[in-house]
Amino acid sequence: MTGDKGLPGDSAMTSRRSLPGGNAMTSRRGMTRGTAVPQDSGTSGGRGTSGGSAVTGASARTGGGITGDRGAATVLAAALSGALITVLWVGIQLGSAVVNRHRAEGAADLAALAAAAHVPQGQEFACGRAGWVARGMGAEIASCRLDGSDARVELHVPGLFAVIDARARAGPVRGG
Repeated sequence: MTGDKGLPGDSAMTSRRSLPGGNAMTSRRGMTRGTAVPQDSGTSGGRGTSGGSAVTGASARTGGGITGDRGAATVLAAALSGALITVLWVGIQLGSAVVNRHRAEGAADLAALAAAAHVPQGQEFACGRAGWVARGMGAEIASCRLDGSDARVELHVPGLFAVIDARARAGPVRGG
């Protein structure tokens, strides 16, 4: 490195480097990183090119790579992707819990209707039919009883993280 022919105390420094193809390139400290000024090699009529390609200072220093890139965008993209996947997973689990709750309530309603339809045959037969319907829907009867002509059914449906409980009552409509 040689000092610039500026004023004493001027900190502008110049370095000269020879590039493939015979081009000479000069870069100055304090200039924007990656910029360089091609210097005249004396063979092209003063234009600074001698058949070789013009190469920026960053390319000359690093062999063509991007300088200052430390992978921050990659890390940020990975973190955002992970956050998005987590949010989607939580949303899917909540949606699954809602669907399972609806299925449990539907199974309880159908089991109670099956039991109410067989009230005249007695509690054992009516609750047997309720259990048959509940098993067909992936549920398990927790309790079944008859109150007069009403059937009351409670059942459990296994969910992904918890057991979902549902209950239903079915019977004739009472006039008011």
